[in-house]
Amino acid sequence: METSWPRKAGEIARLVGGPFSGIMCMRFYYHMYGRHIADLQIYLRDDAGMENYVWGRYKNQGNVWTYSNVTVFGNNYTVRINLLNITS
Repeated sequence: METSWPRKAGEIARLVGGPFSGIMCMRFYYHMYGRHIADLQIYLRDDAGMENYVWGRYKNQGNVWTYSNVTVFGNNYTVRINLLNITS
C-alpha cells in the first residue's frame, strides 16, 4: 500500500490468509519510509475467535527493504496483516 497522497488518514490495507494448521514460518520484506507510515501489524486469530498480536513495527523504519520472519502455529488459525497510515 502506498501511504502518501492520495491516501486518506486512517486507511487500512489488510491481507488475510488461512485457515492454516500446524507451524508456519512467515518470511517477508517490508519498506516503511516516510511521514505517512503508522503501523505494520500481524495478528493470529484462532478458531475460537481470539486474536493475538504476534509482530509489528511502528512509524518510519528507514528508506530500506528489511527482511523479517515470524513463526505462527495452532489449529485452524488465520493470519491478518494490517498496514495503517496516518495524517499528512
